[in-house]
Amino acid sequence: KMVDVLLEVPSIHALKHVIRTYLRLCDNPTARAVFKHCFPYGLLADESLQDLPRPIQMSLGEDPATAQGLQMLLRLLNQ
Repeated sequence: KMVDVLLEVPSIHALKHVIRTYLRLCDNPTARAVFKHCFPYGLLADESLQDLPRPIQMSLGEDPATAQGLQMLLRLLNQ
């Protein structure tokens, strides 16, 4: 639900926390398996991040470290 809010009201600060939280949760193999089937649509993309909704792309453009975190998260989920 938070990702849906970020699509309406972009916030790099909130997006950074959402991505970090998913990364930490992915340390657990069970959680990672669940996320492969039910991951927020607003963060689904290929590793180039070109498929992301425009508000998310704009936010990530402000913070390359957060963009790298999302790329890492997507790689984990595609393993």
